[in-house]
Amino acid sequence: MKIWLVTIGEPVPIDSTNKERLHRTGALANYLVEKGHQVVWWTSTFDHFKKKHLFQTHTSVKLENGLDIRLIHGTGYSKNISFSRIWDHKQISFTFYNWIRQETELPDIILAAFPTIELASMCVDYGNERGIPVLVDVRDLWPDIFAEVLPPVLKGFAKLALTPMNTLAVMTLKRSTGIIGISEWYLKWALRKAGLEQRIPDAVFPLGYKPGVSTPSELQKTEKELRDNGVDPAKFICWFVGAFGKTYDLAPVILAAKKLSLMGHDNIQFVFSGSGDKTRLWQKMAEGVPNIVFTGWVNAAKIEFLGRSAKLGLAAYASKAPQSLPNKLFEYFSFGLPVLSSLEGEAKELLRSEHCGYSYDVLSSADLYKTILDLMSNEPERLSAAARAKKLFNTKFSADVIYPHLLAHIETVALRAQREPVRLVPFDEVLRRHHEGPQASNVCFVAYSSEGSEYDPVLAEELEFVWWRPRGFSVMPPTFGVRGFVWWLFLKCGIFINQDYAVLYIKHGNRFIHRSVILPGYFRWPFMAKEDLQISSTWTDPAYRGEKLATSALQKIVSELRKSNRRFWYVSRDSNPPSIVVAKKAGFRLKAYALRTRRFGIYLMGRLLLLPIRQTAE
Repeated sequence: MKIWLVTIGEPVPIDSTNKERLHRTGALANYLVEKGHQVVWWTSTFDHFKKKHLFQTHTSVKLENGLDIRLIHGTGYSKNISFSRIWDHKQISFTFYNWIRQETELPDIILAAFPTIELASMCVDYGNERGIPVLVDVRDLWPDIFAEVLPPVLKGFAKLALTPMNTLAVMTLKRSTGIIGISEWYLKWALRKAGLEQRIPDAVFPLGYKPGVSTPSELQKTEKELRDNGVDPAKFICWFVGAFGKTYDLAPVILAAKKLSLMGHDNIQFVFSGSGDKTRLWQKMAEGVPNIVFTGWVNAAKIEFLGRSAKLGLAAYASKAPQSLPNKLFEYFSFGLPVLSSLEGEAKELLRSEHCGYSYDVLSSADLYKTILDLMSNEPERLSAAARAKKLFNTKFSADVIYPHLLAHIETVALRAQREPVRLVPFDEVLRRHHEGPQASNVCFVAYSSEGSEYDPVLAEELEFVWWRPRGFSVMPPTFGVRGFVWWLFLKCGIFINQDYAVLYIKHGNRFIHRSVILPGYFRWPFMAKEDLQISSTWTDPAYRGEKLATSALQKIVSELRKSNRRFWYVSRDSNPPSIVVAKKAGFRLKAYALRTRRFGIYLMGRLLLLPIRQTAE
């Protein structure tokens, strides 16, 4: 099968000088290739962790094992929660959408990470247009997480500001073929947000973890670097590895470390590996505390060495953090480390039921202090918990266990989609499934498309085709008012995605008796590729109706403007049979139903989203 993986923000395996531990998509991609599948990984040139670009332009890299990596260039960002990050994601999603429309070989299935919402949404749009199943892999609770990290007084305002993003998230999840959750709670959250009952393609697959395997020379070099940095493997190391972001909280750990140091427990060391928005804050808090070491960001070899050296793994999350079963737990388990976690919910229950870790109150450094002392003084208990953690990892959370099941699920969904006969579902049923309340239109639209053919439309001798295109001061096409000026502005300001805006007229002498407007795609029509055109605002003089002028005009347009990678679109209300008959006679075929949405409560700012018409026969 040809499988597309769409994920940004993960380490990309192209820098041989600094081997990063691969996360879910990287490890899964290698596994899929190993099993004989053709894999394309769409990602970003921006290194999310180091906050720097790997390349300065869009780049494609083909690895020796056959993995095809497509890297899209965006602006980048310096903070994880920021407007610049949102803008970067929007940039990348639009570039991605234009890029994939130039692909000639379609995938059999798409696995899109969520977040980002924008990329996942573009995948769903593309999949529904092309009849390709799309699984949305929910790994984080966007956009809810943005409001949760704010003070209570700002949460109401944040939720209002995040309404457009939330609407997009709902539409993306609702229109997907299936949803994958990294935990039961994440899957239930996604289904609840989308207003869906669990479907056959909806499933849970934990993140999983693939331990790195470093050479002896790499480990030797790593050990020297870490020792030079202050790490002492002879001590009782409590280790945290991860991003220093807003959903984490090392403050209670730092306070517990200070108290342990003051009480003379010099044999305990706290090692913090990572970087992020809170780096300076936590380093300042830890000034003068001798038993704390900051290593900075660590590669696979350093992670392996620290995992082998540590005695406890710290899952130090902020109060009410949204993480459920994060990868950090499985990373610690893989090294046989008992986990000290501040998470509630599924993580707390897992540690309790499997007896492989301990929970502490994030608001109480004293609780953490006591737990660490108890474990240090009770080595048999710690070793027993360590053994259970290792066993749990090997049986349930190893990538080698999870990925075969995930691959089987991907293959099943793809094959099921291929077997499904295509039939039209009544629009009221489609609208019911995809209902968006005040964000949706209850008007039925249908989208027809044509690849373009050689036509030779013939007009009566007294009639002629006349093309109008903006030239110089000619910015308003005949028979148009303000709309013509708006379209000219869209052309000049680069809002249209290509330059082929035009109007085709049919004239009888000096009289305009028909017009068809040719418009490139823009933000209201996200289903259109870069070279696509939509035929819109068709009109025929009542005195000349029934003469097949509209059909002839559509045939003339697709014949003269066709390209190898161009699709022509014709969108109509379902309640306008004459318009639909014209499209069919001109060679257009029904592609999908369409749902018109609002943005900021305004239809003119909304989008027209295509809905799938594929359904298993009753």
